Amino acid sequence: MNILIAGDFCPTYGSNQYPDEKIRPEDIFTDFLPEIQKADYAIVNLECPLTQAATAIEKCGPNLKAGRLWADLLKDAGFDMASLANNHIMDFGSQGLSDTLGECDRVGLDAVGAGDNLEHASKTFYKEIEGVKLAVLNFAENEFASAEQDKAGAHPMNVVQNSRKIMEAKKQADFVLVIIHGGHEHCHYPSPRMVEQYRFCADMGADAVICHHTHCIGGLEEYNGVPIAYSLGNFFFPSGSAFDGWRYGYAVRLELEAGEDLAFEIIPYSQCLGGEAVELLAGQKKKEMTEQILSIGKQIQDGSYLQHWQQFVSERCYAYLYNISSVPRLVWGAARRLGLLPLIFKLPCNNKKKTRVKQNMIRCEAHRDIIIESLKKL
Repeated sequence: MNILIAGDFCPTYGSNQYPDEKIRPEDIFTDFLPEIQKADYAIVNLECPLTQAATAIEKCGPNLKAGRLWADLLKDAGFDMASLANNHIMDFGSQGLSDTLGECDRVGLDAVGAGDNLEHASKTFYKEIEGVKLAVLNFAENEFASAEQDKAGAHPMNVVQNSRKIMEAKKQADFVLVIIHGGHEHCHYPSPRMVEQYRFCADMGADAVICHHTHCIGGLEEYNGVPIAYSLGNFFFPSGSAFDGWRYGYAVRLELEAGEDLAFEIIPYSQCLGGEAVELLAGQKKKEMTEQILSIGKQIQDGSYLQHWQQFVSERCYAYLYNISSVPRLVWGAARRLGLLPLIFKLPCNNKKKTRVKQNMIRCEAHRDIIIESLKKL
């Protein structure tokens, strides 16, 4: 049995967001198409609802959606499943999700990771393929899409509940695949929390852990025989982004044969580099990208990735601190232009005592519980 897992598919910013007629798979997936079609089971992350719903939810970040015929494209290309636990699946509310689930059902795409309440969203998907019982679990970091007891949405990341699901799947299935949507956008390296958590999924029984969300490639390591891909990068995501990493990604093929160890294959490609299409990398470019993916994986294993992670934090720290500061935007902007941002935190409104309070409100689990629930009420 071989399973193909691809990353973020989002045609929202393309030239044909709402196609009037079916799109030919070869026009989008070009020479990548055979990689999909030779899989016994192929999975892609559908990064936006397929809907005509007009009412967007209130959130930070863009609200994404696309037309129904993109479901036909995915099925015609050979995909068997859409993973839906991601930060955009609820961008147009429960109607958008309902429409998306309906389109998947219409074309015969299995769906996992979202539903009309938490119970449905968190269901593990089981399927027997080539005599092997497969379990797929799909969950996402908590943003504006998370399902609740009586609210539609994506299967949310919750270490305790996710672990229970993985352990139960291990009892029921021959092979447990965990797909996670999370990470730090535009960062090739995971945080220590991500490394610990994804490895814990393996400890709980996952046979492979595959992740996406960051819009760039991350490393792949083997942890106790379990492949962990920290970020596949974009799969098909037309955009005017100036970030070079946006246009490259990789799929992972998992091959399981009776009595043999799990094997995996890295399949690197470019996407929307010269047009709106996915194209396999070849020759030296393929070699370099594969080596980069494995090199990052080795750095994760030996701990040297931490210096890259800390560098990323240093580059982003003031952008994050601005969002929790009480400094007026104009003052912040002027300080940034003049290179005076460090002085901002010496102002009376950002004194050390207030900074310590903010730190503790976020760090302490008990305080964070109240902060999160209080913000929901606003």
